[in-house]
Formats: sequence, C-alpha cells, structure tokens
Amino acid sequence: MKKLLKEIIETINEGVYFVDDKGNKIEPVEAAKKGIMIKPIDSRLNAIEALKEVGIDINDKELIKDLFKVIGLLSNEKSIKLEKSSKRKTYKPSEIKEHIDKYESSGMSKAQYARENDLNYQTFNRWFN
Repeated sequence: MKKLLKEIIETINEGVYFVDDKGNKIEPVEAAKKGIMIKPIDSRLNAIEALKEVGIDINDKELIKDLFKVIGLLSNEKSIKLEKSSKRKTYKPSEIKEHIDKYESSGMSKAQYARENDLNYQTFNRWFN
C-alpha cells in the first residue's frame, strides 16, 4: 500500500500532460512542429482510477470520513478533521479598530470587505454596534 500511495503521489504531481494518438507522452511544442494531434491527460484521473482499483472511491464521502477516523484513532488523535477547524478566532481591540478603519476607507460593502479579508460577516458586522 505504501508503494501504491507513493506512486499515486508521483502521478498526481505530473499534473496535465499530453499524449499522441498512440498514447505516447509528447510535449505540445514538439507535437506542433511535427503536426501531430495531441490529447491532454489530467494525471489526477489516473490517480483516482488507481485508488478505485484497490477499493478506495474518493467520491464516497462516508468511506473517506471513516478512513480519516481510523488514521486518527491509530495515531492517537481523537479525529482528523476534513474541514477547517471550528476554533473561534478572537480579535484584539487594535485589530478590530484597524479593520474598521480600513473598511471605512475602502469603499466596499461590509459583506465584500469581510469576504476579501477572510472575516466572518456576522462578527464583522457586530463590531459596528
């Protein structure tokens, strides 16, 4: 399994590559010089197929959740989060004042400013009350 995972990582890191009509990899510039038609291949699709062959369907959210849970339990973690941490962000009064000042001179709506500065809109809006 370790070897397979390393191969999948290498496959993913290939990114998009191009093949000729015989399936041989070829650079677009070389194909253009030779007048050869090429087809783009997304290496992630190959990685997804390799995982499916060993029973791992990345579109099966329940399976992925269970895999992360098993890994977390075995590595002495309570769980491995698939999503962002739900830990609340706290702001110092100086940070709040700085955001308010920047917002007031930005010409943006509150929603737009919050979105562009990665702030929770409700939190940002409360600072004005």
